[in-house]
Amino acid sequence: MTRSLTRADRRPTPATTAAGLVFFILLSVYALTGGGQGYSVDGRFGYEMARSIAFDQDRSYLGEFRRNFARWGIVMPLLGQPLLRLGHAIGATAPPRDGLYLDGQLYVLREWTPLPLDGTGSPIRIDLPQPLSVTSLRVVSYLALGTTVSQAVTVAEVRLGDGTDQDTWIPLRAGLHTAEWAYDRPGVSARTVHRRATVAGQWDGVPDANIYWATIPVDPAKTAARVEIHPAVLPSAGDAVLFLRALALKNGESGEWIHVSGGPRLGSPDQTPAFFERLGYSLLNGLATATTAVLLLVLVTLLGYGVGAAAGIALAFGLGTLAWPYATYDFSEPTAAFFLVAGTTAPYAARRYPQSALWLGIAAGVSLVLAVGAKYTAAIIVPLIVLQAAWLGLRRHAEPHERRVAIALVATLALLGMIGLVAMIAVAGRVPIVLGEWLGGLQRGWLSLPIWIGLRGLLLSPGKSIFLYAPVLILAVLGMPAFWSRHRTGGLLFLIAPWLYILVYSMKDVWHGGGWGPRYLVMIVPFLVMTAAPLAQLLASQGGSRLLRTACGLLLGLSCAVQVVGVSKHPNLYPIMFRDHILPQLDEHGTAHGGRDYWEVMGGAGLARALRDPDSGERRLGYAYGEFPLTIDVTAAEPATFRLSLYAVDWDHRGRRQSILVKDARGWRQVHLDRDFSEGVWLQYPVEATARTPVEIYVQSTGPDTAVLSALAFDPHDGGGWGEAPIFDSQPPGQWSDRYGSDGYVLLGWNADWSDRANLPAYVQRYGGGERVNLETHEPDIAETPLLYGLPFTPLLGHLWFLSADAVATVYPDRPDLLERALASPPWRWWGLTVQPPHPEHGMGLDLWPAKLYDHFASHPRVLGIGAAVVLMLWSVLGIGTAHLITLFQPGAVGRWLAGLTSAFLLLILVAYVVAAVRV
Repeated sequence: MTRSLTRADRRPTPATTAAGLVFFILLSVYALTGGGQGYSVDGRFGYEMARSIAFDQDRSYLGEFRRNFARWGIVMPLLGQPLLRLGHAIGATAPPRDGLYLDGQLYVLREWTPLPLDGTGSPIRIDLPQPLSVTSLRVVSYLALGTTVSQAVTVAEVRLGDGTDQDTWIPLRAGLHTAEWAYDRPGVSARTVHRRATVAGQWDGVPDANIYWATIPVDPAKTAARVEIHPAVLPSAGDAVLFLRALALKNGESGEWIHVSGGPRLGSPDQTPAFFERLGYSLLNGLATATTAVLLLVLVTLLGYGVGAAAGIALAFGLGTLAWPYATYDFSEPTAAFFLVAGTTAPYAARRYPQSALWLGIAAGVSLVLAVGAKYTAAIIVPLIVLQAAWLGLRRHAEPHERRVAIALVATLALLGMIGLVAMIAVAGRVPIVLGEWLGGLQRGWLSLPIWIGLRGLLLSPGKSIFLYAPVLILAVLGMPAFWSRHRTGGLLFLIAPWLYILVYSMKDVWHGGGWGPRYLVMIVPFLVMTAAPLAQLLASQGGSRLLRTACGLLLGLSCAVQVVGVSKHPNLYPIMFRDHILPQLDEHGTAHGGRDYWEVMGGAGLARALRDPDSGERRLGYAYGEFPLTIDVTAAEPATFRLSLYAVDWDHRGRRQSILVKDARGWRQVHLDRDFSEGVWLQYPVEATARTPVEIYVQSTGPDTAVLSALAFDPHDGGGWGEAPIFDSQPPGQWSDRYGSDGYVLLGWNADWSDRANLPAYVQRYGGGERVNLETHEPDIAETPLLYGLPFTPLLGHLWFLSADAVATVYPDRPDLLERALASPPWRWWGLTVQPPHPEHGMGLDLWPAKLYDHFASHPRVLGIGAAVVLMLWSVLGIGTAHLITLFQPGAVGRWLAGLTSAFLLLILVAYVVAAVRV
């Protein structure tokens, strides 16, 4: 017998309502704080591959880079298709970034030849396709360094006609037709001696840089076959330059404006669609993370906790952990985490919905396959999820539905896993690197780092500690005993998976993963936060002391503040500035402030053995190697006498011993490296070579492993005798270019693709011989040492430094002295270090998509208006959703008061958000 559903039956439950509110609150937060740009190599690959699949008929990018699916997976490009296409559709209707609408007509800005006003400029001459009766002239332009150009002074003349004395000359005047581009910047207008002309728009990417336009009548009308622009000669103007960006002539017969092209367009036709495509694609992780939070809410309730505790766990995850910043980035970890949590939730859901156990098991298997397809290292966690489901389903007292879900999960995972692996091999041409080469990787030292060094980094380091970047997770650790006491083996997954994953990555050389905080741990954050559920239940039921509730609130607030610091800046901005400008000024990579053991294990002390490129300054090392023996020939283009230097180093400390024989036109000489040369040694010979008699170098191994050589260098002969013994030099081996190679050099196997970095002298025609291999010097990882372990250099303090400068620029826009003081006060000053980057102002600006929209479309009010409407809509969703969530768990007058207070606070934050996005 059945009964019809009453209105009360159809009313959403508190859990359903809370889940919906949590989803929309988090999604609006992620959408508001996203940067809408690229952040990672794998993210760029996913985006470009998605574009190739969606819009490239030839699939050229897909064809060229499909082998990289073995490294990064195929799920992200496929899941991102709807969002990418939505962005593309929006971009197709948007005006071009390098265009301006003037008097209802689009003017595409072009790169005309600059016209200096100091007399060094040349006229621009353009022949028209056909003679034209010109009645008006429209010019889009600006002056640079032109503050001293007086009002109404002619800065250029436009010549219309055919190059005869009858041509018409039309002056362009400062303050009337054009003006200084920086006129509206603080302090510029006061020292500019001409007025601001009519503003046409702003530069793409620099919204406070003006472009001006003017329409000048031609009376009487002039028939022109040619247009010439002649710069004025103004010695008093100094370095002033006139930049034309668009020129149009009005046809007196038809009334049409005819555009004159003076160079390539400033931008690309694809850049506007690409901007919105990237913006749409960037929402993928936000959707995945918000949905992950909802699944955590469901999972907590399935484990028997109240809805209030479940909502607290979901919000703590979504706003107080790395989940927030990474929801706005394009790394694949957040999406993989979503599928892992989905695969985890299904077996527990079968307890409440036994009739759907089979389908839940299938869904779990599909989710776990997709998790691995999004991020191959998810395969570390998948077996633990399977074991947890198997334990629930195969234990002695298991219910039938628990067995069904476990069997369906394992069967689906096995079947789809095999199909997915075959499909991946077919597409990429090889098995996934992590899965297919794990044994070889272990042999090559993937997990060679002493576990304490990596563990200390992931848990305690100032640069990557998960508890520093997500302090709320301390509550998860404190809640583990109670979680174990309540769930025992039924919740073992949440106690084991995070720590096993942390232990594995603690032994990985690159344990940190780049990005903001410990990126590699993003996938285990949902599992770790689950163990705080008993504590959340205690707080939700008004239990615990006031001190405990206050401490938990402060910890959650601090965690949210850390995430705000993270999302405010591009995660690579500060590290790049630090590595480029501060690191070279620190002794031993700043290890005096921490990380000495990591630096030594990674080879920091021996990095000087690697060869520095004389042009880029980058250090690498390669080998030319051979066994029977290594032979290298150097053929001269003409008879020549020079000094040949050879660099040999036993980089990997294999205990190599070898003999080196050099044979030239006068004979041969041999030396024996019968001692340790792991620190590197240069050997220099005077040699003679002819086209018929090349210089031959034979390197024979006399000990373990193969014979190796890393560089050849060529220098002028200094008059020494041919028979003298070779000169041995080992201090310092990697800094070679100031002593060797003044004529030329060959860095053997130096490039990443194992090719040579060669700059041959004129007297060397060619060289060859031996196999090549490029060695892993770990220089990029060693350069991370101070950022990882040095408190003065942690990115947290670096971001706070930049944000303090942003705050000064926003609050005191007319006080450049205060801004200069803020930028001159990096955090390491507190430790007595006086090093300073040359342009710290490059770290200013917020990584928010509305700020970028304003930067790129400041000339298009309609676009800015739509963007403002979207921001207002998202803030409305956030405010209304937050107010409803508060009243859901705190009904009555108190709840309404808290909701109103929160709404007022969010309104203040909205004002600050808009001001910062526009003014910083």
